[in-house]
Amino acid sequence: MSELDRIREEAATWLVRLGDEQSAETQDACHTWRQADPRHEQVYRQMEMLWNGLPPSTPTRPGKRIATSLAVLAVLLAGAYTVQPAHWLADQRTVLGEVRQITLEDGSRITLDSRSAINIHYDERERRIELLRGELLAEVRPDPQARPFRVVSRDGTAQALGTRYLVRQETDSSLAQVLESKIRVSPERDPQQAVTVEQGQRLRFDRERPGRLEAAESDADAWTRHRLVFRDVPLTEVLESLERYRPGWLSVDTQAIATLRFTGVLPSNDTDAALQTLERSLPIRVRTLTPWLVRVSR
Repeated sequence: MSELDRIREEAATWLVRLGDEQSAETQDACHTWRQADPRHEQVYRQMEMLWNGLPPSTPTRPGKRIATSLAVLAVLLAGAYTVQPAHWLADQRTVLGEVRQITLEDGSRITLDSRSAINIHYDERERRIELLRGELLAEVRPDPQARPFRVVSRDGTAQALGTRYLVRQETDSSLAQVLESKIRVSPERDPQQAVTVEQGQRLRFDRERPGRLEAAESDADAWTRHRLVFRDVPLTEVLESLERYRPGWLSVDTQAIATLRFTGVLPSNDTDAALQTLERSLPIRVRTLTPWLVRVSR
């Protein structure tokens, strides 16, 4: 999660709390948070203005309009920060919750995760997949013309020296994991720092430099089968993963759950069931305020 995403989440949390309770203590705490960083105040005001511009409703119980309105404005504000024209104009893209396999003209296959986008460039010199957003699994077929197969992200290039590997573009870096054979990863601004990543290894890299080689996740491609596998992972990271497959806004009390960790398998194609599993397994509370707004706390 980026710093801006965290601030947006905290602003949404304060609006929910102020809607649920109007105590002087809560108002003072919110004021303190808003004054702690100019960005806090800016994002809070943006969300508040959008919320106040929504039409009124007649809820059946107190707080219903607040929750519904907040869900709408959260989606609108999130979209304002994340939608980029290049994603919508991509050669291939997936929508929220969709996992799709694409067969390329040479028989190679690309599987796109939820909210992913690619451009495909094939010519007489190379086979190049431009990853604009999200994650992909590349299953590479040998080429009679011996053209190299490359996945190019914002941060650099992962060239196939074998058959199956994953590339994910994150907020500040990219992650390559090799399932079979090996690849060669080159940072975008310094290709001379190229690193060979072998089967069973992974490498995080940004535009400037590669990171350290690490052991790859044994179920790194489980998302292609609509499964998310976690082994002693912070709950905050688990919820971030679920958010990639879930519509609306997942509001999380990150401080309250900071020490909690999770081991298990969750379905990515049924995030409501996944949240129920987490609630049964851990000392947390999952509140569905609307179908578009869910609050996770202790």
